[in-house]
Amino acid sequence: MIRFADSYRVPGKVRATWVLLFLNVLAFYVTHFRMNPNTVFFVGSVIPAEFFAPDQLRNTAAQMALGMNPEVLIESRAPAVVGLFWAMFLHVNLFHLLSNMFFLYMLAPNLEASMGWKRFLLYYFSCGAVGTLCQVFYDMNSPAAIIGASGAISGLLGGYLVLFGNHDFRLTIGNIRSANYRDTILPFKGLLAMWLLGQGMSLLLQWGQNTVNGIAFMTHIGGFVSGLLLAGGRGGGSKRGRFRVFQGGKSGGGQSKDKKTQPFWGQSG
Repeated sequence: MIRFADSYRVPGKVRATWVLLFLNVLAFYVTHFRMNPNTVFFVGSVIPAEFFAPDQLRNTAAQMALGMNPEVLIESRAPAVVGLFWAMFLHVNLFHLLSNMFFLYMLAPNLEASMGWKRFLLYYFSCGAVGTLCQVFYDMNSPAAIIGASGAISGLLGGYLVLFGNHDFRLTIGNIRSANYRDTILPFKGLLAMWLLGQGMSLLLQWGQNTVNGIAFMTHIGGFVSGLLLAGGRGGGSKRGRFRVFQGGKSGGGQSKDKKTQPFWGQSG
């Protein structure tokens, strides 16, 4: 058995996280197995060209119309505000979905427990919206549909740095109910530094190029920065993680220095 997550779970109820996971998986199933994905992406996404280069948008619509009148397809697009949030539940392929849901599963429970579900959802969608808008203004003439939860997920990384920056993630291989397992402790800040380095290098390599078939890295950066600012302004809740797990290798797990925290492997709210 292999498990990888924060070593400590902040006490508190976690509900919105599981709802978001379910809705993302459901949206993926409906989009890819019950409808035409390209049409859904065009109708429910944010496309910068709609605001700054309408001719580019018409060309894209003509390519995706599949026998329909391109103008009809354009008119069927969701209002901009709706598309801003709808796009967060659309994913290009299974890898895109699983990678985002993996980070959601790892980061969201502690954040939601700290913030409460209402503030957490406001935080999540705010980061996603800001990230998408950053990509819109970065590549204003692009006819590419901006989709995915990456902006919101990047915001969770920013919030985690502020609220739980001293936490460690625990990779456990083996059966934790027996003595035959191994732990590897990885500092969150180290993992985040690797992610930030990858994002920065990818953005530089993509700079000035057409992003129609690429990754919207500015969405990630914008979401991350907005997450930092919102959590730093105390909009991310009042509880802060101040503890680290120093025990690694073959072990039975470390002990928390805070009586209010509980091991990740225990029950969560």
